[in-house]
Amino acid sequence: MTSGHGPGLEDLMPSWHWRSRHTLILERPPDAVFTMIGELVVAELPTAVRHGQRRPQVRVLDNYLRQGFRLFTEERPVGYLLGRIGRFWNRYERHVAPETARNDPAWFARFAEPGFAKAALGITCLPVDGGAATLLVAETRIVATDAHTREEFNRHWLVGSLANPHAQQELLRAVHHRLAA
Repeated sequence: MTSGHGPGLEDLMPSWHWRSRHTLILERPPDAVFTMIGELVVAELPTAVRHGQRRPQVRVLDNYLRQGFRLFTEERPVGYLLGRIGRFWNRYERHVAPETARNDPAWFARFAEPGFAKAALGITCLPVDGGAATLLVAETRIVATDAHTREEFNRHWLVGSLANPHAQQELLRAVHHRLAA
């Protein structure tokens, strides 16, 4: 986060093997955008709408937590910081996390057990135009813990994955659509 209160994406993962970053300028103040992101539900995501998936009670942030992400920072109106460790490229072990996993951002940053990848997701609301508008930034960074894992995950990244650009684009489109409604 940019305010210095909680750990930021730079603290959690200063270097990475894969990165995806998407931005959107919204004509709403950061606090309103922050609230909107927290209220966004899975059924509002464009993919869910196209496929008729209706689970209005499941917030997008809760869905990330169900997938194994840990919420490290929720700082109004700055944004959210989440992290996940797993084997995202492996269909059968996608949600496998190390047994030692903790809800501690410092532990996450230090984790280096071979055979895993770490994904950090930052959703940041930056004020523009004196705070009348918001630059919404959704960025995912992923680092593999060893060379073999990096090769394995690289094939997955090229084909597509949960933590790739599509998830961020979906989030930004849903926020934009909600504002337009």
